[in-house]
Amino acid sequence: MLSKIKIFKVIIDWATEKATKKIAESKKLQNATILGVYLFVAVPLPGTGAWTGSLIANFLDLSPKKAIPPIVLGVFTAGIIILALTAAANGGINYLFTHM
Repeated sequence: MLSKIKIFKVIIDWATEKATKKIAESKKLQNATILGVYLFVAVPLPGTGAWTGSLIANFLDLSPKKAIPPIVLGVFTAGIIILALTAAANGGINYLFTHM
């Protein structure tokens, strides 16, 4: 939406070009980018998931070969976190009902 306004488009294009150039030049930044995508997807909050992680990977010009594994692992990690929280909450609720 903001990219339709000329001044914002210039800023967005400049930032995108600069970020992708820096990432392409540095192996450490490539690894940090992959880790960042994983961590972003792994956080089980609204708006952080595979779709948004894919959008970020595309924005950072990550190839699908490099982007898909951290996204898939992030989805699994988020699922495990939610499973653990749900199991803990369910166990706590059952404990309260059985000891009342």
